Amino acid sequence: MMNTLRWGILGTGAIAAKFAAGLLESTSGRLVAVASRRRDTADTFAAEVLSGLSVARYDHYEKLLADKAVDAVYIATPHPFHAHWAIAAAQAGKHILCEKPMAMNKAQAERMIAAAQKHRVFLMEAFMYRCHPVVTELRGLLRQGAIGQVRMIHANFGFRCAVDDTHRLLNHALGGGGILDVGCYPISLARWVAGVAAGRDFLDPTAVAGAGTIGVRTGVDEMASALLTFPNEILACVNAAVRCDLPNAVHIAGSEGRIEVPWLWVPRRSGNRIIVHRPNGEPMTLAIDAPADVYALEADVVAAAIAGGLQEPPAPAMNWADTLGNMQTLDRWREAINLKYGYADEA
Repeated sequence: MMNTLRWGILGTGAIAAKFAAGLLESTSGRLVAVASRRRDTADTFAAEVLSGLSVARYDHYEKLLADKAVDAVYIATPHPFHAHWAIAAAQAGKHILCEKPMAMNKAQAERMIAAAQKHRVFLMEAFMYRCHPVVTELRGLLRQGAIGQVRMIHANFGFRCAVDDTHRLLNHALGGGGILDVGCYPISLARWVAGVAAGRDFLDPTAVAGAGTIGVRTGVDEMASALLTFPNEILACVNAAVRCDLPNAVHIAGSEGRIEVPWLWVPRRSGNRIIVHRPNGEPMTLAIDAPADVYALEADVVAAAIAGGLQEPPAPAMNWADTLGNMQTLDRWREAINLKYGYADEA
């Protein structure tokens, strides 16, 4: 059994701050180092986010990877840098939690997994919602046939970002756009629900149709929709946007009712709801609380898997096959709307 897992964070942006704050509640880990491209931003992160907590601060990611006091790293850089730093972390013998999407495309994710296999380290894609009790409850309802046979899935994740075109959300060079940044969530959810309905961890779609609006100035998908067809005849419609607000909810329709989850992507400690609608009956609302912040739960899933000698997490967290299926579906969605980022290994 591993004792307390000692974490380092690569990157000091908003998502790094959320993970760091959650890690303070973890029962299994503690933050020992942060790295940025400049020492002053690492210092500011420690002062403002960590309230002066004593951690090592580095002005380059390689320096953190060389720190023997670090067991695991959370990669919180923009998407295009995930593959490089995950492979470097594996070579340094560090376990890895990589922010979603795992990479810019499936081919990059395959190389990251190969590096983890070669160097015998843990690697997980950071879809933190998969580590929350609301997902466990939803899986139970679906397996119990609460709405009969699953027929259709509708899931949205979109918002109107009030930033200029240089911001990473709209910056082509930084992997901007809705599909990769937020569309990965409803895709992962649809694949997971279709899998649960089939008694499996996930299912990959047999067909992916897509439509989208690529910004004239930005060159990224500012709004996009996809229709997925699964081998068990389930259909899923997913939407992603960075230029308009969407009703960020999940709806699962079955032969005997439907399930609504109002806000699944960043589940809270309390106040999470699953609403079961049945024909000719009153809706049943389930309230689901969590023992800690969702990022703390995610860190604990990582630590438990590592302590158990695993290199990838158990379901419902994203194992490697699940991640590769998700990346392939995102590749197909982007191909359907002719969105490319210029990588030689792009589908």
